[in-house]
Amino acid sequence: MSTRQAVAESGFVSGEERIDRHRWVEAVLAPLPGPDAYGMPADEHESWDEIETDLMKRGTLVQASIRWSAIAEIAAALLRTSSKDLRLLQVLVHAAPHLLGHEALPVCMVAAAQFHISYGGAPHPRNRPREKLAELLVKGLTDLMPSPGRGHLDPVDAIVVVKACDALAAKLAEISPDLGLDLGLIGSRASEIVRANAEAHPLPALAPAVSATESKPDVLDAAAPRSDQLRLDPSNERALKQSLATVAEFLLELNPAHPLAYRLRRFSTWYGISSPPPLSRSAQRSVLHPVSEDIADNYRQATERGGADTALVMRLERTCGQQPFWFEGQYLQYQIAVNLGREEVAQAIREEASRFLRTVSGVEALQFSDGTPMIPEAVQAWLEATRRSVTLGETMSQQEGNEGFLVVDRAFQAVASQVQSSIEAGHIDEALTLLDETRGGTRGLRNQTIWDLFILENLRNLGLRSHAARQADRLLASIAKVGLAEWEPELLKRIERLKG
Repeated sequence: MSTRQAVAESGFVSGEERIDRHRWVEAVLAPLPGPDAYGMPADEHESWDEIETDLMKRGTLVQASIRWSAIAEIAAALLRTSSKDLRLLQVLVHAAPHLLGHEALPVCMVAAAQFHISYGGAPHPRNRPREKLAELLVKGLTDLMPSPGRGHLDPVDAIVVVKACDALAAKLAEISPDLGLDLGLIGSRASEIVRANAEAHPLPALAPAVSATESKPDVLDAAAPRSDQLRLDPSNERALKQSLATVAEFLLELNPAHPLAYRLRRFSTWYGISSPPPLSRSAQRSVLHPVSEDIADNYRQATERGGADTALVMRLERTCGQQPFWFEGQYLQYQIAVNLGREEVAQAIREEASRFLRTVSGVEALQFSDGTPMIPEAVQAWLEATRRSVTLGETMSQQEGNEGFLVVDRAFQAVASQVQSSIEAGHIDEALTLLDETRGGTRGLRNQTIWDLFILENLRNLGLRSHAARQADRLLASIAKVGLAEWEPELLKRIERLKG
């Protein structure tokens, strides 16, 4: 596994966007140019001397003259562009309390966890005992933990710290199992803050679903979200998103064919995201790692086989939730829904993905950190077809309740939706056959013309632009001299009624 896939494979993400997108965390995750993912040791760069000169003042009478902001910027720049060196991470840990205030611990914990998950196998320096460096890092992180009467850790940040602490401890145990590095003090104190906040702000228990509990009480008792898992506070984005994701997963377990679970999951995933991800030095390459190719390929194979159980659907939902800009995952989930005959689910996924794409305009041209397109060609075509799809509501408004004055009858919507789903699933022959059969049974010049328009726009979207253009000319010529009496006879009848 490449280091650039490690974070995506691990599934670790703090869930707090201001922490995950902090410039230090992004510097840690930014891939380096060239074949060596670790770059050069930090002390081979001229700017390292500047860092060391300032750090030598620690514990002396001139400690107050240390330029914490300057050396932190140098360390972050080296991490981002030239070197994955553990000593640079330690510089940031030393500088954090002087620069980041109450965010020092969560930012450094997440940066340390991401660093070791991505580069823990062989980072620089390789000519020094890594055990000592790891001990110093753990000590530095522990010193950042506020103690009673000193400092403050927000309950939301405490949750971030607990998650990062667990991820870092697991990775350190894997890298150096004999070292016995202990992050327990950080984890226990952060957990105490989380528990204290839950006790101070209890939430009412969820009302039971009567019909479901009567049929499967044991299942619901085990699956239902507890009140301490939910925090519906719009001012706390992270807690709100986590709570909504918990409810979405619960709904998915209850009924994997209900579209609400999928809409709610996507709302929680994309809530608060209004712009494309940050870029590295390239104008197109973002700092985001792609989903591991092995994981993505497993989902692709399951989709191609045409079958998927609820467990696979839920795993894919979680992966999509952890990777908001993995549009291929949305496409795969859509295809699974189509294969399983869950048309409402497929439509929900398609609509929500299209809505998010409009929100983050410009993401179509971006790449993940390894250079792979953020939206592959097939997914681009799917999203474009979604944007251009013609439904009754997009063609002309339907005035319900006015007899004889419908643009097209309700069957139009059902057939049009079925045609669109077949096209997006790659069943072109099936879609064209359905279009031809339905057009042949349509009565009335107006309805036939709208169907012809629908057919031609689909042919254009499938790449038959020249053919569609020629047929459009013929269609225009055929209706150019049509009078109102032929086009909308019901309109004239209703006007005549008013005269009587």
